[in-house]
Amino acid sequence: MGSSVSSASVLTVHSVAPAQDIQLLQQIFPGKFAVESVDGSDSKLLVGNDGGLAVLLVVSPKPSVVTWVVDQETALEASKRRDDVVLLSTMEGGFVVAEILLSAGSAILMVPPNMVVSSSGRQALVTKMSSYGDDKENCVVPIISNGDHMRDVALGSSESEQDVKVKDAIDTSQLPRFPSLQVGLLGENGVVEPNFPLNSRTAIDVETELFKGKTLFLVRPPNPEDDPYWNDRLFSKRKRRMVIQIQGKFKYEPEGVIYAGAEVSEQMRLGMLVRGLSSMLVKLVEGYNSNVHYSFGDSKGVEKPHIVAPAYTFFERLVATPVGETPPPLDEFFEEPNESISRRKASKSNGEWNTTDTYSFSFYSMYIDLPTWKLVSLPVSGNIGLKTFWGKSLLSICMYEKTGTEKRHLQEFNRYAFAVQAKFIEAGSQARNNDLERDDDGNIIKWASKRTLTLVNDDTESGGNFNRSESQVFPTVMMVEDSDDDFFYDAEHTLDEERSVTSVAPSQAIQLLSEIDSVCPSWIEMCSSRGAYGKAYAITLGNKTTFWASQACKELIHECQFAQVVDDNFSPRMSPSERTRRIIGVLLTKAGETEQVKSFFSKESKLTGLFLKRPAPSMSEKERDIVQKTGFVARAISDRHWVEEWVKITSRCISFYHPEKRKSHFRLPVVS
Repeated sequence: MGSSVSSASVLTVHSVAPAQDIQLLQQIFPGKFAVESVDGSDSKLLVGNDGGLAVLLVVSPKPSVVTWVVDQETALEASKRRDDVVLLSTMEGGFVVAEILLSAGSAILMVPPNMVVSSSGRQALVTKMSSYGDDKENCVVPIISNGDHMRDVALGSSESEQDVKVKDAIDTSQLPRFPSLQVGLLGENGVVEPNFPLNSRTAIDVETELFKGKTLFLVRPPNPEDDPYWNDRLFSKRKRRMVIQIQGKFKYEPEGVIYAGAEVSEQMRLGMLVRGLSSMLVKLVEGYNSNVHYSFGDSKGVEKPHIVAPAYTFFERLVATPVGETPPPLDEFFEEPNESISRRKASKSNGEWNTTDTYSFSFYSMYIDLPTWKLVSLPVSGNIGLKTFWGKSLLSICMYEKTGTEKRHLQEFNRYAFAVQAKFIEAGSQARNNDLERDDDGNIIKWASKRTLTLVNDDTESGGNFNRSESQVFPTVMMVEDSDDDFFYDAEHTLDEERSVTSVAPSQAIQLLSEIDSVCPSWIEMCSSRGAYGKAYAITLGNKTTFWASQACKELIHECQFAQVVDDNFSPRMSPSERTRRIIGVLLTKAGETEQVKSFFSKESKLTGLFLKRPAPSMSEKERDIVQKTGFVARAISDRHWVEEWVKITSRCISFYHPEKRKSHFRLPVVS
């Protein structure tokens, strides 16, 4: 490698077919070169029209690789014209590099000037050239092409003088499209700059008041063929659906704790069930990181909704590279020893940060699917729409320094190192599936296995008294619908939405619902024969609760005048089973003393003697050795919808079954 060349330089490349390669180069750089013959030789010479650069193609069977330092715009334009020009992103620092593939394995590597003038760039270039192997001859010609003008580059020149903002030169035509997402990056001025290129093949510059560096934000596309580049390198090998890599230096030494995680733009207005779900999700997260801080936000925007942890323990990989050493490449997996990861994540430390080391952060998740705006592939069951939690708010993946003395993470005291913000764009109105629960007495297993997420709340005091011989309600387990809309409408939910679809005063509807709940508190999927489930309704009269089959209850309310009362007071978004429950409740509160109703409930219901009191199914000797506790439980899908199941608890998991089935519906891992 020479340190400098004159402005009239010759790029010498080996070729087995010079005429073919000449034609290729003229197609890649139309109007740039004129062809000259070499007397007495089959070699060919391309001369730049301005006389600045000549390309000599020498006949030789041994391939060679030469490096041509050229502005990024020229490299990107070349990649658009021919498939023979391949954009590479394996270079350190996120440099835009293009490779021109010639005959017999020869190549011209086009690299940007800021790569040549930086120490890390030169090291990466040497590494790349060495990767071609000993069968190729390598050389570097540091010439920059700026339009039609060629000029010298001194290798010792200031990096800032040759700085090229990668984002401005990104060729987005080759990147996958995510029509459901609008993504922006926080800038130094505190404003989110739009049109952030997802799945870029080269790193994007990032600079805020606290941090300067580069980032990559990779999202698994719906179809592998939408992004073969990252599918081949990442998504076909890993289950990850989202990867964020950040690399750079702090602009000043932080005094407060550096946090990382997610923020939401608006206050989370949660109904009772969603708030309970959110709290339990946080508990699950706390099982992996005890330093979690979260808030649902406030109406004035003083504190945004967030769930964060100290950056030192939040990131999956964290590498600090001292001055003089080369940081890991941004588009490869950051290497951090397993011992270091375990020690870091288990520690209570907030980390120590300086302005000299280069920090490489990596966060990834197999559960967050941004193109569909859902949590997917959850350990225990199906998917949950993110709108369930924050409606139409924007989501930010961020890192910031918390300053100030308040325990709350107030916006005015947060100093951001990084933030990328995503907005979900719906492709038209989504039709809601009104058949949330089957209205026949079909099998609940198929429904539950595809539509539900199960979370366990271990805050109850009775959990420790669960003996094998006992049948009692297991600590509260809540389930959530996979829904593109707001949280599924069951017995109790915020009535704000009902106000827009009914003409009844909210106070009247709330009072009516309270009366219904007092006499018909729930509907239940009860175990039936042959692995199936039957539907029943709980009826409370006085201090006695009985259970009645769905078909009998439907006959009771057939052509009942109170169906209209329910339809007038409540949202039409109710499931059929929930509507039936409310009609039964109105009937009992309004006409419970009639002879017809009293006669009906004076009979004995066989289901009352079976609920949670069935004979325990048999277990093998092997099962008895590993199962710690068993029993019948009622698992809450919502506060008004329950499922009767058989549960087995081992040291590793909690499994839910139909008592006549050997295979569990799903399992909950036990976190120590």
